[in-house]
Amino acid sequence: YQNSGFLDSKIFEPVVGRGQKGLTVTIRIFEGRQYRVGEVRFSGESGIPEETLRKTVKLNRGDLFNRETLLSDLLALTTLVNDEGYAQALVSPGVEKRKEYPVADVTYRFERGTKFRFGKVEISGNTKTLDRIVRHNLDVSDGRTYTATGLKTSKENLTRTSYFKDVKISTAPSAVPGEMDAKIEVQEGPTGTLSGGLGYSSLDKIFGVVQLSENNLFGRGWKASLNSQFGARRTTYSIDFRDPHFLDSDFSLLLSAYNTRTKYTDFERKSTGGRAGLGYNFTRFTNASLSLRADTTRILQVGTAASQILLDEFAKGLQHTRSLTFGMNRNTTDKFIDPSRGSVQSGSVEYAGGPLGGDSQFVKYFLNAKAFYPVTASTVFSWNALWAHAVPTVSGGEIPIFERFFLGGPYSIRGFRSRELSPKDPNTGEAIGGN
Repeated sequence: YQNSGFLDSKIFEPVVGRGQKGLTVTIRIFEGRQYRVGEVRFSGESGIPEETLRKTVKLNRGDLFNRETLLSDLLALTTLVNDEGYAQALVSPGVEKRKEYPVADVTYRFERGTKFRFGKVEISGNTKTLDRIVRHNLDVSDGRTYTATGLKTSKENLTRTSYFKDVKISTAPSAVPGEMDAKIEVQEGPTGTLSGGLGYSSLDKIFGVVQLSENNLFGRGWKASLNSQFGARRTTYSIDFRDPHFLDSDFSLLLSAYNTRTKYTDFERKSTGGRAGLGYNFTRFTNASLSLRADTTRILQVGTAASQILLDEFAKGLQHTRSLTFGMNRNTTDKFIDPSRGSVQSGSVEYAGGPLGGDSQFVKYFLNAKAFYPVTASTVFSWNALWAHAVPTVSGGEIPIFERFFLGGPYSIRGFRSRELSPKDPNTGEAIGGN
């Protein structure tokens, strides 16, 4: 009732009586008049322009009065003043009901108090993770102006790393006047995994998997993984390393190497290569990267392929690819591993050949977006959209078949057989991949 404008409503004690079929419970309710919001005023010293205050509050003139919205406005306004350094600021509501009309005027009263800055920001509980790695994820530091939002985002940042099982942040006035100390308490969590197994799929038939990964190597935030998959149709070995704060900076370092063998219905692909790249973190959520890839691929004939396009690929023998990729990524998910809310958007351009050398000459474009929405405590709804395009960079050139797109199957579009969605050779009907 209070959230539907009935400010005078009362709920009386229930009355329990006996009925013909059992007990009856009677609850008397007095609704009273349904109020709407009248004037919205601000009093006291907030130090914030009134225009900003009005944009912050959700209770507007003419709306049905909603007590829950009022409490939300108080929290938002308090945070707004806290972020200016007033750690002990108070914002209290004043609601004045008019007698002649069902209208309630609202006044937000501000008491700023003393302006604070952060004194000592202490970290405890990090028995494995280095202090500087923890501080890289903090939006507060010694001597900075006090900010409530900075404390909140610091906890979110530390949680997103998945280094810790629990993160607690508390504040207390310092012995120095005008300073507020912050205490960051973390509890180290498991960051490494070793897994293996055997399986069967319609795509890979019988296969085995062994994976070893560590997301906080030596407590330095380094991410390293060894992956292997072996089976009748696919054999893959890869090693990856990423330092998100290369040389204790906002740059990141990426190194990877791989060796793969994949057997399709019409050809077999063998590849060996690696990638090295540098990234830069513009904000907590946005980064860019530049990486160099070197790859050696051989396409082998399987069965009796008749397509001239496939036969030409078989005749090329060992093909070398040298490419440079520029990418942008924005990630606002609550956790990097198994997120439950937030979104990820990314885009990249890969240029191969030209002055970089190699046999492949093409440009590839990728755009990707995905989002996560919590449905229940243990259920998350997500969607993923991917667009890609490849074009040759020399007149009359062709995209190598191992750089073309084949869709269908469990790794791309379910409901279709593996690599079923592809342009076909008009003469033989064999899949030749699209751009």
